[in-house]
Amino acid sequence: MKIGYRSMSRQTEWGGYPAVVRSVLAKVKDDGTDIYPTVKEA
Repeated sequence: MKIGYRSMSRQTEWGGYPAVVRSVLAKVKDDGTDIYPTVKEA
């Protein structure tokens, strides 16, 4: 399975958003599930 997430457009206002989202998803995902941004991160 793959899980895609949207990155924020205002990275400077949300700071570590991508790392936090990946961390949360990594804790709840099943083994073998890939996590990836659906929009290229800056």
